This record gives sequence, structure tokens and C-alpha cells, in this order.
Amino acid sequence: MNQRYEAFRVATYNVHRCVGIDWRRSERRIAKVIASLGVDLVGLQELNLSRPRSGAVDQAAIIAKQLGWNALFQPALQHPDEDFGDAIISRYPLRLIRAAELPGPSPWYCREPRVALWAEVETELGSIQVMNTHLGLGRTERRLQAQWLAGPDW
Repeated sequence: MNQRYEAFRVATYNVHRCVGIDWRRSERRIAKVIASLGVDLVGLQELNLSRPRSGAVDQAAIIAKQLGWNALFQPALQHPDEDFGDAIISRYPLRLIRAAELPGPSPWYCREPRVALWAEVETELGSIQVMNTHLGLGRTERRLQAQWLAGPDW
């Protein structure tokens, strides 16, 4: 008996503001790397939205547009005219279920707020639930965040 198994491929990618080891910013290069993976959805971390240091662009939207995909962005750090955070991009339609700041005391060397995104993806296999986050750097902080995400609210 021949059974056909469908697959839904997922990746995660900390894009570091789309700046490569050559110190050049390129959303197009990030999109090319993602395209080469052959995946259906990617959780992205460390994206800028309207920040002057990144050309005041929407990095998640640019990457998604290059791929012909959909994007959900969630800021972790917000200023009046600029944001920094995480995103989920997918070749399939996305619906945000929940986004929230993660708990936990940040270590002295990285006082950066963290967020989690929970989305529903409508695929040919049916509806799939995905989460994306960028856990903190401190061991205690990460443990608390992981426990919180594994809790009843998530």
C-alpha cells in the first residue's frame, strides 16, 4: 500500500536586524536564504520596524513580500516611531491568536523585553497552530519564560 505523507516544514531564524557578517543590511539576502530552505513558515527574531538604523523600513513585510508570503510582526521594544521584535512569516494565511510580553527578570547585560506570538496557519493539511519567541539570555529568565509558555494560558 502506498501512503502519501504531506509535510509542513518550519524553520526559525534570528536575522539580527538583517545585518550579515559583512555588516551589510539586506532583507533580500534573508529572503533568499529562507527560499533556499524549502520551508512553509519561519519564525523570525530581531527585526526592525521603522527604525532609522535599518532604513526606517518594515523588515518583516519586505522579507515576506520578496517571498510572496504573509507576515505577522510583534514588537518587543516600542518607541513612538520605531519598533523592534519578532515575526512569523508563512506562504499560507496567518491569523494572530495571541501576543504577549514574556515575564522574567532580565540579566544586567541584556535588559531587553521579550515577546511571544501565537498564530494559526491555514494550510492544505488543515489548521496548524505555531508559536514564535526569542527567549531571554539569563538562565533564570529563560526557565521562567518556558514555564509560562507551557502553562494554561498558552
